[in-house]
Amino acid sequence: MKIKNMSAQSGSALGGKHVHLIGMCGVTMAPLGKMFLDLGWKVSGSDAGIFPPMSDYLKQFPKINFYPGFHPEKVGNPDLVVVGNFIGPNNPEVQYVIKKNIPRKSFPEVLQEFVIKENSIVVVGTYGKTTIAALLALILEKAGKNPSYMSGGILKNFPDGIRSTNSNWSVVEGDEYFADRWSNKSKFFYYHPKYLVLTSVKWDHMDVFKTEEIYIDNFKNLISTMPADGFIVANRKGTNVARALENAPCKVMWYERLEPEARTIENGVALFRITDETGESRECKTRIIGDHMLENIIAAATLAREIGIEIDTIAEAINTFEGIRRRLEIRGKTQNEAYVIDDLAHSPTKANASLDALKTWYPNSKVFAVFEPNVGARTPESLPSYDNAFDSADEVIIPRLSNVKTVENEERLDGKELSEYLQTHSRDNLGITLIEDDEKLIARLKEKPKKDDIVVFLGSHGFRGMIEALC
Repeated sequence: MKIKNMSAQSGSALGGKHVHLIGMCGVTMAPLGKMFLDLGWKVSGSDAGIFPPMSDYLKQFPKINFYPGFHPEKVGNPDLVVVGNFIGPNNPEVQYVIKKNIPRKSFPEVLQEFVIKENSIVVVGTYGKTTIAALLALILEKAGKNPSYMSGGILKNFPDGIRSTNSNWSVVEGDEYFADRWSNKSKFFYYHPKYLVLTSVKWDHMDVFKTEEIYIDNFKNLISTMPADGFIVANRKGTNVARALENAPCKVMWYERLEPEARTIENGVALFRITDETGESRECKTRIIGDHMLENIIAAATLAREIGIEIDTIAEAINTFEGIRRRLEIRGKTQNEAYVIDDLAHSPTKANASLDALKTWYPNSKVFAVFEPNVGARTPESLPSYDNAFDSADEVIIPRLSNVKTVENEERLDGKELSEYLQTHSRDNLGITLIEDDEKLIARLKEKPKKDDIVVFLGSHGFRGMIEALC
């Protein structure tokens, strides 16, 4: 099921304005360009490189003018420039925009203006944000609320990851990462939640939050902004959630992960029930893998019921929810008929949850994990979070790590350091291998995993075509 995009305003209403996006090929920036196109703007954009899957997404819209590299002479004189949060102040196009005094905004500032509504639902926490936000958008859509939304992935139930409508409802995922390179303000502070989902406050992004206390305090500061007539739906067992909520100024409701006996798994389909506060329940089913994903579904259902959406509507949305690309997405099979799965688990915490899910859903399969950490999980401070994180796998391969930007005097782990740490901080019989040659890595995965085994790629980068080479 796909849902038609409903724009908030027509092009004639906005007079054909021009927006230029610097860092356009990001998983949220490209859909932002499409949102502006739907609103009638002229759209252009640039990035260091234009790669799949977002380059393929952008090619669907020939009116969007995007190009590789940063070329000030191509920017022109737009009405607005949106700067991606990985774009620094020394970028040549940014320098041009500053010199020409062209209006400049960060991604969350644009969402604040075009997407966030009076009834703002924001999903925050270390994990689960994208899935919960996408499901909530689908529930609100089926309830006839025509929400504006932003979910930071490629959604299978909607044509785009961002939409702006005339509705007074919005649902977005609220990332705690900094909004831009000019301030230390997290993205979620721009979204003004009336209703909040809080999944976990497990220390992450160690590159910008140097201590666990700083990380927790950032969530406390967001919670302090909640209105008294709003409410928070929080994970009862989420790491540091109780600490973050100590001085919550509004109602707090709890949700919990389903116990294993509360669901059954048949041929990769999970069957379970949702129950509301009156005791009414409905049976639901999903092909989405993992108890942590069922936990995300329960979170969305809890909030939706609290804002008055009927339980039948919620169950219908759950049953038709197809999930997010790159969230334990089965991409195909190897020549030996092992499953190849793609997952955006770029930190040890996320990898641990995904590997546990695979072992539960496929208990008789061996799991071969290829893991590449994000920037925040490549700092020396992040190492303790790797302890036993991969113990649900049968073998872990660290590939050649992508180059990442660093600031002065900042340390980054390389693949050798990471694999050596895992060898001494994982269960004894877990195989840890560093394979920095892509062809050798592909050859190993073509040969070793057998029929119905699992090859899972964990990380935010594209793995340089290795997934496509295996399928």
